[in-house]
Amino acid sequence: MAQLTLESARGKMKFKKFLHIHKHRLDVKPLASFEVAKEMKCTASCTKSEECFSFNVKKLTANSFLCELLNTSKYIDAENLTQDNSFSHYYLQDPCVPNPCVTGNCKSDKKAEFICQNCPAKITGKRCDVCAGPNHNFALGKPTEQSSIYVIGAYGSFPSSLAVDGNTGDAYKSAENKPQCSMTHGDLKAWWRVDFGETIPVARMAITNRGDCCWSRLRDVELR
Repeated sequence: MAQLTLESARGKMKFKKFLHIHKHRLDVKPLASFEVAKEMKCTASCTKSEECFSFNVKKLTANSFLCELLNTSKYIDAENLTQDNSFSHYYLQDPCVPNPCVTGNCKSDKKAEFICQNCPAKITGKRCDVCAGPNHNFALGKPTEQSSIYVIGAYGSFPSSLAVDGNTGDAYKSAENKPQCSMTHGDLKAWWRVDFGETIPVARMAITNRGDCCWSRLRDVELR
């Protein structure tokens, strides 16, 4: 691995970290090609250039190296990375390792900067980590299960899906005498779960308890 830090005329530090592959060359048209006395000068030239994202080096003599500056990288032109015993290829460290994306998929561009793509619905942000709306309900309509289903003959059953149907009424039945809350039997360790179908960042969870009676039944809740 080659690391180089340069100080610009304005006093700001410019830093690029390169990894290298021996006996390989990224076979594309060079941005520039020239000879240098030391291999490190090729690293310095690429670091100074805003257009250079990788480079090839070939040893010509003990004091001479061929330097090929490239305005692309193996992340973009992987099919052009070929085995060549006379060259070494230097490239910027993969920004997707470790993965900076909270959700979605990470992709490297030729500048070795990460792009988070395929963010889940209602998720935005550079790292796929920002909810599109502060009150967006990710659980709405998603598949659910619970440890048991309570049934009242006159009203029917109270399945787990009633907890994510968007109805926030706090009585166990509606004005039309229809179930509107999920309920289990008197299970010793009752549980309820929802399957989002994908990994999402959860910033807040809201549970609407019964308001007509028996609210103390929901206690010592453990979130997993």
